[in-house]
Amino acid sequence: MRRAFILLLATSLAADDMTLVRGSLAKLAKGGPAAVKEAERNGPVDTLLMRMPSAGTPWRAKYLAAEWLLRAHLLRIQQDPANAGREALEKGWELGWSARSESRDTVMAPSGPLYRGENAKARLASAEALSNSIQSQKQSTEQVAALDSVVLEIAMRTEDPARMALVAAALAPRKDLSGRDRILAFQAAAHAGRWAEVARWGQELEDGGKVLPAFHDAALTQPEAFDYAALLAWVRLASPPVATALPPSQVFQVSHFRLRLREASGPGSEAVRKAYPEGWQESPAILPPLMRLGAAAHWQRPAARPMPLSGGADATHLDLHGFLDNPSGTRRTERLQASADPARPGWWTGRWSIETRAPDGTILKADFEAELELSPRQ
Repeated sequence: MRRAFILLLATSLAADDMTLVRGSLAKLAKGGPAAVKEAERNGPVDTLLMRMPSAGTPWRAKYLAAEWLLRAHLLRIQQDPANAGREALEKGWELGWSARSESRDTVMAPSGPLYRGENAKARLASAEALSNSIQSQKQSTEQVAALDSVVLEIAMRTEDPARMALVAAALAPRKDLSGRDRILAFQAAAHAGRWAEVARWGQELEDGGKVLPAFHDAALTQPEAFDYAALLAWVRLASPPVATALPPSQVFQVSHFRLRLREASGPGSEAVRKAYPEGWQESPAILPPLMRLGAAAHWQRPAARPMPLSGGADATHLDLHGFLDNPSGTRRTERLQASADPARPGWWTGRWSIETRAPDGTILKADFEAELELSPRQ
């Protein structure tokens, strides 16, 4: 009897805890000063969830906890980015991914025919039971979809390529992602090096409207913003194999970027030859950092109109692509392909190619040897 009482008390406390978390989530969703206060570290809910064990906790409770921790982190980032920390994200990932794995084992679609007994009352009871089961299944399926959204965003915000790969693989079979989740799935697949899924999600985003152009516009003015429109174009151009090993994420300082013209053809090629006489030409501009996040990399090449270049990278190879559309109707595309030079640590050598296509169909092409010196930023 005492054991049963203790078990009942523990269950009641857990239910009360979840009521507290649901109420707190509602406050976070409303925003404002009350939400900021609610999201503070070491508050009642934060303390409860940071101590929540993954083992033995029902998956729905872990889902609520992961969602609360994500929302609290986002509010902390808004208030004080430098001191927001990562502990809420890390705990949110632990609980959220565990909940996702368990939810797949417990959420099962109802099956089997309706009860077909002779008794009308029995048939009615069976139909009501099946209806309740279907409704419960619908709610559970919706919760699992919401949980996918939470773990996907946490994986992206931790900038952990291994987590992105897990989530990208888990979401690959889904056909019902919301617009926002489709964007996150596209990004996760890119950083996980799952290029076929990048092409699939990217095509859906293209069909849906303005998302990819918005990424491109942001990359034109923000040196550290990936140009996912250019990255999608690179996937279609390069047809890269699936990344089998993800290098550690790293930001590189670009100390040198220099070019030597190999050949130029088409209208305007003479001007290119004058701008790049014989020998190496060093870029005089201050060079933005080059970022490698998982299997994807990005660099904004300095110019009168900066060229954002995004694509794929691993520990020894780099392949970036970018484009610019001018008001005159011309489109300029660039591609930088380089490999680490084993004889000169820190130096990468390869090829830089440009193509400018005019509205009348004429094309200027130029091909260069390229060298970059990269050093990991501490």
